Amino acid sequence: MAKPPACQFYWADFTIGVSEMSAAAVGVYILALSHQWTHGSIPDDPVKVSRAIHIEAGDVWDEVRPKFELGKDGRLRNSRLEAERAKQDEYRAAKVEAGRAGAAKRWRTDSTPNGTPNGTPNGTPNGTPNGTPNGSAIADPMADPMAEGIANGMAKNGVSSSSSSSSLTSSSEESKPLSGKPDDSAPKKVAMNGSRFPEFWSLYPKKVARKACETIWKRRKLDALADEILPKLSVQVEKDAQWRDGFVPNPQTYLNQDRWEDEIGAPRKSNGDKPAAALPPKLSQRTLE
Repeated sequence: MAKPPACQFYWADFTIGVSEMSAAAVGVYILALSHQWTHGSIPDDPVKVSRAIHIEAGDVWDEVRPKFELGKDGRLRNSRLEAERAKQDEYRAAKVEAGRAGAAKRWRTDSTPNGTPNGTPNGTPNGTPNGTPNGSAIADPMADPMAEGIANGMAKNGVSSSSSSSSLTSSSEESKPLSGKPDDSAPKKVAMNGSRFPEFWSLYPKKVARKACETIWKRRKLDALADEILPKLSVQVEKDAQWRDGFVPNPQTYLNQDRWEDEIGAPRKSNGDKPAAALPPKLSQRTLE
C-alpha cells in the first residue's frame, strides 16, 4: 500500500500546542512534522534537521525537541502524528477489504463463467494436430510422412525399415515417464515468510485493525526487535494490573509508541475502587505535541 500523500491536521489542537513557542520555533516545528510524515521520522540532531527542512533550527531546537519522542532506532517521532498515520492506515485497509468483498459478491470466484458464450466458435479447426501427444510412441512409423521419408532414405543406404521402426520406437519409449507419478527430482517452490508479526498478533489480546498493525510492523522493521517485544508482551498480558482490568491499548498505539517498554503495573489492591470514568471526548483529546 502506497504512503498517503496527506494527513488530518487539527488546527485548533496545533494552535493550543504551540501557544508558548516563538514564531521561529513554530516554523521549524511544522516543517519537522512535514518531514516526519513524508519520511517516517526526523534525525535527533539540530544540524541534520536544519539540512532536512532547509531552515536553521539550532537557535530554537530546545523549544522544538520536547515535541518528539526518541525511538529505539535513534530517530525522533511525534506520537500524535504517528497516531493519525495509524488511523489513516486502518481506514484505507478497511476500504480495500470492502472493495474486495464487493467484488466477490459481484463476480464469481470459482473460475466459472457468469453466463453462456455470446455465440458459437468462428469456424472449425484448420486441421488435425501437428503430431502426436507428448510422450506417446509412434506405433507405425510408416504412417507418418516424415518417418516414411526417413525410412525411404535409409532403405537406399541398405538399412531396413524394421530397424528404422525399432529405432524410432525405442527413442519414443525413452521419452516416456517411467510411471504416472510426478518426478520427485523437480524443484519445488516453498513459501517463505520470515515476518514474526503473526506471533505478535496471536499474543495480543485486543484484536482490532490487523492490516494497519501489520503495516506499522513492516514500516518500523520490528522483526529486528521481536525477541524483545514478544517476551515483554507476554508478561504484560499475564501480570500488568491495568491490562488484567481490561485497560488494554489499541495494538496500533502499542506498536507506534513502543509500549512494550512500559513498566508493569502493580496488582490493584482489593479496596473496592472502580476505574475512573472516561473524560468527555473534547477534554480527553490530546493536543498535537
